[in-house]
Amino acid sequence: MYKTGQIITIKDKEVEVKCFPGESSNCQSCGWGCHKRTPNLKAHLTGDLLEQAKVSDIVVVYIPDQSVFTLSTIVFLIPTVSLITGVVIGGNLHNHTNTGYLLGGTLGFIIGISCVYFLRKFISFHPKVVELRKGGISNGR
Repeated sequence: MYKTGQIITIKDKEVEVKCFPGESSNCQSCGWGCHKRTPNLKAHLTGDLLEQAKVSDIVVVYIPDQSVFTLSTIVFLIPTVSLITGVVIGGNLHNHTNTGYLLGGTLGFIIGISCVYFLRKFISFHPKVVELRKGGISNGR
């Protein structure tokens, strides 16, 4: 997936890029509405781009599709599985009462979200700047 954005900061070999909404290669067709948000993205600069890049330059960032798939699977799958497991265990511990299901599901979901939060440090996600376009945009983006 390719995203276009403007460099906000440059630190060592890493830049922070403010992505333009709806300008990635996959955004236009999905219809989920996330293209309206403008997330900041950290990307690696290599070689000649490192020497030429300046704050407010426009860049194209490449995010490997496999990374996007892996991250989204982990973010959605782990909490869902832990929620279902918590519901089953909680219901069996409290003799199939609603309180057991609710308590088990809530605890399972919280544990799942916590696991994703701690796993994010070990997941490799390496966006790279692949193109540098000189000059910034002056229309407020």
